[in-house]
Amino acid sequence: MLSWLSLRYAAALATSVIIARAVHRRRSLALANSKAKEGVSSKIALTPVIVRQRSVAQRGWHRARVVLSAIRLAGVRPARIALLLAGSRGDYQGYAQLCKILVERRLKVEAWCLGEANAEFMRSLGIDARAADVPVGDELFKRDPQICKAMETGDEVMYMKAISALFAQHSAGIAASAINFHDAFQPDVIVYHPMMMGVAKDLHDVSGLPVVLGALFPRTPSKHLAPLYYARTGDDSPGRPDRTEEEVHADNLALHRSMFEDFFSGAFGAPHQEARMQAGLPPLTPDDLWSLWFDPAQPTINGWSSVISPSLPDWPESVHVTGYWAMDVKDQVAKFQPSAELRAFLEAGEPPVYLGWGSMVAGTSEQISRFAVEAAMGAGVRAVVLGGWAALSLDSLPVGPLREYAAANVLFYAGSLAHEWLFPRCAAAVHHGGAGTVAAVLRCGIPNIVTPVFIDQFYWARRVQALRVGVGFSEPLRSIGAPALAAAIKECLTSPEIKATAKTLGKQLKDERPGAETAADVVAEVARQRMLALAAAARTEDLRPPTAASLKSGHAIGKGASFGSHVCV
Repeated sequence: MLSWLSLRYAAALATSVIIARAVHRRRSLALANSKAKEGVSSKIALTPVIVRQRSVAQRGWHRARVVLSAIRLAGVRPARIALLLAGSRGDYQGYAQLCKILVERRLKVEAWCLGEANAEFMRSLGIDARAADVPVGDELFKRDPQICKAMETGDEVMYMKAISALFAQHSAGIAASAINFHDAFQPDVIVYHPMMMGVAKDLHDVSGLPVVLGALFPRTPSKHLAPLYYARTGDDSPGRPDRTEEEVHADNLALHRSMFEDFFSGAFGAPHQEARMQAGLPPLTPDDLWSLWFDPAQPTINGWSSVISPSLPDWPESVHVTGYWAMDVKDQVAKFQPSAELRAFLEAGEPPVYLGWGSMVAGTSEQISRFAVEAAMGAGVRAVVLGGWAALSLDSLPVGPLREYAAANVLFYAGSLAHEWLFPRCAAAVHHGGAGTVAAVLRCGIPNIVTPVFIDQFYWARRVQALRVGVGFSEPLRSIGAPALAAAIKECLTSPEIKATAKTLGKQLKDERPGAETAADVVAEVARQRMLALAAAARTEDLRPPTAASLKSGHAIGKGASFGSHVCV
């Protein structure tokens, strides 16, 4: 009702303005003719009339703009939410669920993705998405020799440097593509993946828009936790076991800063700075990005459950642990079409153990295929092995007893799998420990066996071990032998404590309010504040959203606004 009445009121005001202007033109013309007959300059004589009539028109237009702002807030023009996305498919699945909830709340949503395959995945779920105009995505990651080597060796520093170099190579194109996306979509709020921090800063500087960080593992600096790029050591640094608590806290914060500068200084170098200059923006410094990263006013939505990893004591109130952004189970199950071979294998015997490392290429196909089958054989279990990026397969195994065991007891699956469909049909799951996979196993109530490769995977392995919902290895995948993995599988399948705890926690997570709902609450509130700010600005400013071009001409709303402010006017 509110929006309909507002619309009628706005239409009436607009009509009034049009009529007033028409009347004004007729009166002005009549007066000009009259003054011309009297020999008086029409220009001079008309000045007071024109000024007075313009004032009336301006007051009418001002009232119309206020009503238009009310219409916005009533939902006739929904707020626009832009998502700047990067990461693995697991990342995109979480953000996809957040997008779906925002759309259900009548917000206009569009995702900007690294890689056409990721954009197509979002579109397949009914989400408007476009790919960055740069060749950066899963396919390039698969081919980059340094990234592949870093994954194989578990070298976090090498991985960071490789990703930084890749971003630096394409940083100008990434920045330009993001600004073009901004100008085309005209968002009101920006939600960004941590890898897109520099781009989010660019767009904020272009238009003063509020930004929201969306993370799937702990990213906010804290004295209580070392950055997860050094997660193998947890809160401790190697070689310093005798530190006091104060020294640990200081070292953790120092590591956060070091990690930050190592990555972002490399990723956003000279080409990125040139792109900013072309957009009329000042150079970007590490301090600029650090101030955003550590800004207590910036909302941060963390997509995991506080039952698994609670908020840290020194995080500001703007940092929210929302719960897992899990895709709708019914939706996943309905869309997944298991092969006849998979169905037949599952029905042929006891529930198998799942083994899969997804996008982690921690060795050759032969090495990891052998490792998986040797572990399954050592534990005496049937297994479903996901091919993944490493292309694990039966053909990778040498002829002999191992291959014979695999032929009878192991199914290698080359396609993509819906975790929510498969895991309830499994006895346990062995994987690399990505946040999304850990969450899926936990929700299904079966034991997790985490064999981490790098970064946050070590953190989730420690949490699985601490909660006794499975086994989390402290050493990297390349250092885990098949006998150790077989022993972990046996422990999970025979331990009443682990099985009961996993089942109980799974039920608890299913009973939680969906994390994407809570995350959407935060984003929607930021959007509401933004729309209120626009309504207030409409009294004195143009209602049109600012662009890079408008910034250059000095007409952007929000120019000079506080970076962390939700209301940028």
